[in-house]
Amino acid sequence: MAYRHNNDSDVSGTLAVLRRSGVSLYKTRFFKRVAREQQQQPPPHGGGLMMRLELLEEERAGEWNCLSWCSERVLALGGRDGVSVFRETKVMGVWDWERVREESSTAGAFGEPVGGGGGSEERFQGVEGLSHSDTWGVLLVWGVVTGRGGKASHSFLCVWDYKRSALGMILHSRSLLPYNAGYIVGDGGYGLCHVYSTKTILHLDHYNLIISSPPSSSLRGAVAEASTLFLSAHHLSLPTTTQFHSSRHHRINYRQTSLPAPYTSLHGVPCLASLSSNGRAVAIVSKKGAAVLDLSRVHLQDVGREKWRLFGTEKDEGRAKVESLGWWEGGGEDDYLVAGVEMVEMDKGERRLVVWSRRRLGWDEDQLLSDVSDQRAGRAGKGLVVPEGLTPSLLHVLVDPITKERAFVLISDGLKFALYQLQLVNKHQIVGRLGQTGELNGRGGLFLAGGCFDFNLMEHSDKSDQSINVTIGTIPKIHDTLSAATTERKEASSSVEQIPTLLFPSHMSVVQYWKSDTIIHASNENVSEGELVYSISFSDGSTSCWFVPFCCIKGDIDVTTRQRLRNQYLQSLSTRYGTLPTSPTNKYPLMGHVTSFSS
Repeated sequence: MAYRHNNDSDVSGTLAVLRRSGVSLYKTRFFKRVAREQQQQPPPHGGGLMMRLELLEEERAGEWNCLSWCSERVLALGGRDGVSVFRETKVMGVWDWERVREESSTAGAFGEPVGGGGGSEERFQGVEGLSHSDTWGVLLVWGVVTGRGGKASHSFLCVWDYKRSALGMILHSRSLLPYNAGYIVGDGGYGLCHVYSTKTILHLDHYNLIISSPPSSSLRGAVAEASTLFLSAHHLSLPTTTQFHSSRHHRINYRQTSLPAPYTSLHGVPCLASLSSNGRAVAIVSKKGAAVLDLSRVHLQDVGREKWRLFGTEKDEGRAKVESLGWWEGGGEDDYLVAGVEMVEMDKGERRLVVWSRRRLGWDEDQLLSDVSDQRAGRAGKGLVVPEGLTPSLLHVLVDPITKERAFVLISDGLKFALYQLQLVNKHQIVGRLGQTGELNGRGGLFLAGGCFDFNLMEHSDKSDQSINVTIGTIPKIHDTLSAATTERKEASSSVEQIPTLLFPSHMSVVQYWKSDTIIHASNENVSEGELVYSISFSDGSTSCWFVPFCCIKGDIDVTTRQRLRNQYLQSLSTRYGTLPTSPTNKYPLMGHVTSFSS
């Protein structure tokens, strides 16, 4: 049996029961048991909770012998033929032994060649166990293969990213299949323990794991922007490019650097990481604090000489727990780390949005973000307070593509969200304000895609323009498709949130996205407009592009002129996208348009 609780409820879930003929799914709900006389003493079983079962569907056909929940709606089943991953009633991924044989035809983990040279005599006996890593969202698959001539058997383990249909580490044991074998992911997700017993001895083998594209937010299971980082418990690997003089071709190399021991030894292995899009900085986050690798002056030949930026003292490092982070590649010589944090020692329980330079980490004058009202009053900046009840589990930064001096920042807990406007005053000072709050279902992922950069936070409060127009990409549930929502706030009015509009067919499950291009359509001294291009990758291997419009209006012109230019721009979008068959709707032109699918 395997139980999975619902993300939006602490008292309900789904129970999967494995039988000889298949699998039955039961809807479960816990409720308090009340004694007849309303007695104060709890019942003998201790919890006072009962569970009610309701059959959801008939038993699935198939010869299965193991199962594992991957998320609230995704169940993996393993058996003689391999592994099938079901999203409700639809198959979203299949694992088979032939592919493993092809990709492990070189030396196995124990130095013994597997496959090839008589490998056709090996026979797959089936999957014996499944285990899902909630930390990284991958499946561990292990089973048995009969040796040549059927004289011996060996066990294997495969790490499988079922969302991207990608195989990771493959281990093969040249010994006979041990009894009671199992695999456990430990060490914060970076260690794999193989626990098994022979007739007399209990064995434990440990392997170090390297994670590709580590998350930058703590919202478990959410689709994240693709990253080229590789992260382990002790090392970080990132790409560098070298251009050949005789051609336009580039070579991509990966450089490895050790993580800062003073930081990881105190706060543990990193759980979050983020690489700036210009490649000049990397940030890692453990249980508390953060560490930044400044690469702005490091060249390929300087491997091993990188300098990590840490907080000045352990006390400062322990003041906050970083829950999400992202990079603002500034227009000057600096880049800025934007983070949603929970203050754990001072102002305990308060959550804030803060900004640090890639050159230094700290508090007081080293924390660069202040509220507009504090800046005007000359008060020291302490960041922006997050609305009560909102946990910044997810954070996304959208930078003004033209000036790089303004940015929108979105934080969310998967349902509630807050949208901020930030502006660079100088390289040592950033001001911001809370622009909008609301609810938007993004448990599967949420990111800022486009909008109008037309604000000037340095204006006097009674003359400032309070309007906001942005486009948000949202994935309502894990393993769901992508929708778009436009949020609009007009002066002296409340926020207006549009119902998300599907951009792709509902069966297309998004597994990754990344910003691939910026297109400038028109530009003059006051206005620049164009499109931000996002590549969207789906679980079936196809890829599509989403073109989202943006507009940048100079902030130093008067408010009336900015409002007129913004209205002209929005009217032009209706004309431009109204003739496109791939536009989601003419009513919300800020959603842009999508391309056809490609494999």
